Amino acid sequence: MNTPSFFPIEEIPAHRDIVPVVLSLPHSGMVTPEKERANYLLEPDQVALAGDLYVDLLYREAVHFGITVVRTPYSRFLVDLNRMPDDFSPSTVEGAHVRGEAGYHGQRGVIWAVSPDGRPLYKRKFSRSEAALRLERYYYPYHRALRNHLQSLRDRFGYAILIDAHSMPSQSLNLRNGPRADVVPGDLDGQSCASELTQVVCNWWKDAGYSVMPNRPYRGGAITRQHGNPSEGIHAIQIELNRGLYMDEKTLRFTRHFSQLRADCSSFMEEISMLDLAHSSAAE
Repeated sequence: MNTPSFFPIEEIPAHRDIVPVVLSLPHSGMVTPEKERANYLLEPDQVALAGDLYVDLLYREAVHFGITVVRTPYSRFLVDLNRMPDDFSPSTVEGAHVRGEAGYHGQRGVIWAVSPDGRPLYKRKFSRSEAALRLERYYYPYHRALRNHLQSLRDRFGYAILIDAHSMPSQSLNLRNGPRADVVPGDLDGQSCASELTQVVCNWWKDAGYSVMPNRPYRGGAITRQHGNPSEGIHAIQIELNRGLYMDEKTLRFTRHFSQLRADCSSFMEEISMLDLAHSSAAE
């Protein structure tokens, strides 16, 4: 695939139309730049298919509601934007140590050591400087863009909302856990946004006929951790959509329900664009 000429991709509404909402799409990209491909053991374009396929299409109308959109063209298996920047595996980066704190993923950290099905991704380890360069190219610009938009909107409106949009497999690899809910909002168990935002998100999807399970199995990742700061007027929530709602997970093709979910995602973002959190209390 050709390397994009700019990163991240930002869709910014006209100044008069803008609302204090940012939509983040960190896992829907498919591109692995040519200069990064030599060290892969597996075909990177095939691995990229395990990302959040089609989520950018589900939310493509968001900018029309005055929402600022930040997305990446790059595969999450190049750099995972929803991981902490020091979340390295010793299998991937020389001298790295596994971190045991919440929000760290080790083998599936900011540079994944293995594919989603557990196969090694790389021929050799990265040096510290190589890993740092990869983050400088493909990680930090995205987070800087989010931070700048959120702070600018907060300064203008008194608050800002970040919707971090993802998809999830319909079934856990541990089959004993059973099927997942249709929609999983994650607010770090009430820490990344005002409770009003979480309630609006949950109630909207329930009223639309979907099953909703906040924070289970996903509480939110590095994007909500790094950017959600409700005491400073910045409210971040992660939303996982069940892939079984809109695609065949074996063939990776749309199902007949795709159009309905896309329409619902548009209606949901329109609802969020009209939400006023200027006087909302911070999450406790």
